[in-house]
Amino acid sequence: MYTLNQLVAAQTGDLAKIASAHQQINSYGQGDVWEWATSGTTHYPAMFVVVQPASFTQKAVDYNMGILFMDIPHRDESDETEVLSDMLLIAGDVYAQLQHPDYSFIVPDPPTYEFFTENLGDLVSGVNMNITVRVPLENDRCAIPADTITITTNTDRV
Repeated sequence: MYTLNQLVAAQTGDLAKIASAHQQINSYGQGDVWEWATSGTTHYPAMFVVVQPASFTQKAVDYNMGILFMDIPHRDESDETEVLSDMLLIAGDVYAQLQHPDYSFIVPDPPTYEFFTENLGDLVSGVNMNITVRVPLENDRCAIPADTITITTNTDRV
């Protein structure tokens, strides 16, 4: 099964690779955004993944996440709209990459985008892309790392 780690892990996850390949993204992170944003090691523009609740269906697992695209506008905020516009375009680029047919997952619905300004310790502005990545499940009991289970049938019950 394709795991959350394979999707979001720094350096090795598919989202980290997409961020690294994008010529306008200078930093990638995932986890708790407030810890990362105040670390002093962020180079903007940046992409950050916040994992949200996942859900299982009979045939898939849905990984829900917010992907933040952010940059620091000028102190006088004269370019704030330009920053928002650029971050939305970069978010659209990442969404387009996630739809590549070679991935073992799909994006079942278009993401939603929320703008934010003067956020976090760095007073960044940008876009939060809320997205669901759906991974097919094999539902193969033989692949479960478990000992044999003896099941009592209905006919054995009194």
